[in-house]
Amino acid sequence: MESNLAATITAIGEDIKDLRDAQLGGRTTLTINAGTLASNATAQGAIAVPAGLCLRKITTSVSCRVRLYPSASARNIDLSRQLGVDYIQGSALFLEFYSTAALLSAVLSPAIACYSDDDFLYYSIQNLSPSSATVTVSFDHLPQEL
Repeated sequence: MESNLAATITAIGEDIKDLRDAQLGGRTTLTINAGTLASNATAQGAIAVPAGLCLRKITTSVSCRVRLYPSASARNIDLSRQLGVDYIQGSALFLEFYSTAALLSAVLSPAIACYSDDDFLYYSIQNLSPSSATVTVSFDHLPQEL
């Protein structure tokens, strides 16, 4: 009898996990391929995302500066801000991360909650390595809404 109860509880737990994953898509990786950038060059663009997401970890292929925004206008206003200069409060900057050769990956704690009004997350990625490099940035994330 106890083994049947344990099997039932396990099955219910798996059903709940499957339902959550079906509704929200489960944990996944979001990857931005910025292409080959010269040293100190910056790529900007947008990537499709769910309306809400929680960024949990960042991984970069080389030393770089990564900035994320909810809109192209917020990103464009901030493009000329130099390294080490504080952003203007209220400028809608979700994340600014500097990776180094010794720190290409980090757990984001606390996790970064992001949203999108138009199903895109806007980025600016600057190659901080001493030479040209192919720059890739990946985020482990959890969708928060569809």
